[in-house]
Order: sequence, then C-alpha cells, then structure tokens
Amino acid sequence: DDDDDDGTAAPKKKKKKGKANNKKPKSTVFAFERNSTRFAILEERMKLFVPPPTSENNGNNGVAVHPIHGDFLRSDPSDPRFANVRAIMLDPSCSGSGIVNSPDRWMEEGDDGAAKKDGKRIESLSNFQLVALKHAMSFPNVDRIVYSTCSVHEEENEGVVSKALSEAEYGDSKKEEDGNNVWELAAPKCLENWKRRGKEGGIGGLTKA
Repeated sequence: DDDDDDGTAAPKKKKKKGKANNKKPKSTVFAFERNSTRFAILEERMKLFVPPPTSENNGNNGVAVHPIHGDFLRSDPSDPRFANVRAIMLDPSCSGSGIVNSPDRWMEEGDDGAAKKDGKRIESLSNFQLVALKHAMSFPNVDRIVYSTCSVHEEENEGVVSKALSEAEYGDSKKEEDGNNVWELAAPKCLENWKRRGKEGGIGGLTKA
C-alpha cells in the first residue's frame, strides 16, 4: 500500500479521496500544518471529506488521513511512519501573485521602493520553497512529487524546480553509484495536451525554449 504526504495542508482548499477497502486503508495521507488555527480547520475538513469507518463501508473507507500539527521541514524522512510514503504534494507558502485579488498583481506597477521590497520577499520565498522541495526529495521511498504555487513569478516556480533538480543530480552520490537517475521532470497525463507556456529562453528546460 502506498502512502501520501501533504507538506502544506491548505485545509480550506484540498480534499482527500480513496477507494473502499474491506481490510485496511489502501492509502494513508499525512497532512502537515504548523499553524494551530489552520490545523483545527484541517481536522474539521478531513472529518467531512473522509468519513469514519462504518458498517456500510465494511469498517473501512479505503483511505486514512493523519493530520500532523507540526512543521513539514522538521519531519524526519527516516521516521518509520513515513516508510511507505511514495508521493508528496507540496504547496508551499508563496507570493500569491497568481491570485486575482492579490496585492502582488498591482504592486509591480507601483513605485520603485515597493517593487524592490517585493523583489526581496520573492527571493526569500523562493529560498524557502527550494528548501521545502529538497526536503520532500529526501524521503527515501518517494518517487513522485507534485510541486505547485499560486505565483506567476518564474523565481518561485521553474527557478525552484530547476535548482532542486540540479542539486539533486550532483548531490546524491549513493543513488549515482546505484546507477539510478535521481529525479526527472514528468508532466502528468492530464496535462499532456495542454499548450505549453513560459518565457522565451527557458530555465533548465522547464519553460518555453
């Protein structure tokens, strides 16, 4: 059975679903949230979206969700609880510049001082995002990571993924010795027919060439 990790739970937005199983959960989702208020919301949402075992579902609903009140970056990849984690959905804090009513959408058109301040914030966020992505990549049995943001900034998207892939390629000597390709970019099947977008020139082959 495969387990999933949700590095940043965003309780108001995400739903967890699973197929019925009459013996034990087919999948386990570990959802991290360090903020106490958001964690309480996460727990309530999971009670609604993942009903408890009942006689109607043979005592099992096919998926188990374990909300964890803690910082994903402080989680231990070698923890036995995560031994079967094969996939991680990482939705780290970001500038939110892709949100319609986000201040970032008009801040860039403001004065130079605001733009400079915003640039420093984006740099700080991208550094955090890189750390989070590299931490996700350190889980020993994970073979799939979905990285997403609500940002339109290259620095928070392609830039982060490109750096993480580059550092993983040259930083994991054990996997290199085993002859395994550490990580590679793969588009999900649901996006195969989507028109590719990105700035000319590209970053590490992740944007439009």
